[in-house]
Amino acid sequence: MDAKPLLVAVDFSQLTPRTIRYAVRLAQGQGALVDLLHVMLGSLPAHAQANAPAEVLAKIRQGEEISALRALQGLMQTEVPEACRGRILLRRGPPADTICTVATEAYEMVVVSTHGRTGLSQILIGSVAERVVRHAPIPVLVVRGAGDPGDPIPD
Repeated sequence: MDAKPLLVAVDFSQLTPRTIRYAVRLAQGQGALVDLLHVMLGSLPAHAQANAPAEVLAKIRQGEEISALRALQGLMQTEVPEACRGRILLRRGPPADTICTVATEAYEMVVVSTHGRTGLSQILIGSVAERVVRHAPIPVLVVRGAGDPGDPIPD
């Protein structure tokens, strides 16, 4: 396969399988591979991280990584046909920034899902998908939920 792979950012939400299926359809049409990326945040509150022994933190992180890798492997096996299977990537950091950084590694496109946040939650929480769209160095496909009508088209 000579085409650049597609990078699918996976958050393990209900939209994850749908997002992967969109990427697979595109990859099959281009003869490309699908790489799955999950970005992990620190799971413990800052005060717990500051007070916990380093070996305890390391074991917690290792357990999280093993769990995430198993979930990614399961998704790769169930959602991506063998001919399209690429790499499984696990990173730590701010999700949008990390996705954009990984996207610089010779990918054709980033595929992400959105949860359709609007209003105050959009302002307070921010949207990973929106930040990726704004800052990614390559095209981004945003996959919406099946019932998400999106914003109306202005006149």
